[in-house]
Amino acid sequence: MAGGPPPWVPSLASLHLMKLRFEPAQWAALLGQAGLTRIELQMCGFDEPPRNISRLANLRSLHINSSCYFTHSPWRHLDGLSRLTELRLESCGVTNLPCGLSTLTALRRLHVSDEPISAGWERLGGLRQLTALVLNRIRCDELPRCIGQLTSLRMLGLFANWHVLDWGALLPLTCVEELDLGFCYSLTELPAALSRMPRLRFLELMYCTNLAGGWQHLAGCSQLTALSLTGCIRLAGLPAELATLPALQVLYLDSSSTYAGFRHLAHLACLTHIGMLYRSMDPASDRRLQGSAADLAQDAAAAQDLAARGVLRVRQRGRMLSPHAHQGQPADGIMQK
Repeated sequence: MAGGPPPWVPSLASLHLMKLRFEPAQWAALLGQAGLTRIELQMCGFDEPPRNISRLANLRSLHINSSCYFTHSPWRHLDGLSRLTELRLESCGVTNLPCGLSTLTALRRLHVSDEPISAGWERLGGLRQLTALVLNRIRCDELPRCIGQLTSLRMLGLFANWHVLDWGALLPLTCVEELDLGFCYSLTELPAALSRMPRLRFLELMYCTNLAGGWQHLAGCSQLTALSLTGCIRLAGLPAELATLPALQVLYLDSSSTYAGFRHLAHLACLTHIGMLYRSMDPASDRRLQGSAADLAQDAAAAQDLAARGVLRVRQRGRMLSPHAHQGQPADGIMQK
């Protein structure tokens, strides 16, 4: 495409460009495609976003990834994209949320990742129609309070927000069904907001390495079907509150977890899969185990029963193995995580 405008197709509806340096001629050709409904620009070079992007009135999805640094323009022209339903800004150096963001009344999914945003959060508050919001690695010390105004949210991604200490903004979000708090190192207790999320089905806590309490807040999550505790190294055993999750089907653990507390899973009738990194199948061999002899015996019996029923699978080197594989028996049921 070097040396002039790319060969645009008059009826073009979807466009994905990578590693292209945009000059005025390219922008003019792009903005002339009134039928475009989806644009993805990945690692494309330009100094500022197009000032007339609102001419693409049929645009439904806009994805800008590692393409520019918005130092010259705050995207004042987003307000013309009245049909936009999805906006993704990733690694673009955005320091302010776009001015026209709150006018996008059709927007349903907003994904902002790896951006040093320091201002403009109040513009989220007007997006009451949002059903999915992803704010991964946004480099802030507290969650924007206006998130609590987005009461239609069904999916909320807050992956790798390492420094957040106050999770109170989540309290009004009672309709959330999927919540990703993976790699939130500062999380020491489960947010109290979980107790007000009766529709929660998926909870990702992968590598919340300081998570050690707040398990009582799971009691309100009666519809939780999938839970990941992989890398939660503060766990000395499975929390007793897991027994209050009647709909739980999938549970991921790893070598940071022990067989202590497996008795709490014994009566979860819906549980069909437990993924766990390889370690000794004999819980008594784990020196970190604490509890009475009776409790440890129940844990051992529960773990053995889950393994015998094919529920407990042991993962080794990235694969899911039959719990009998390390005992010299056939590794039936091998699957990828």
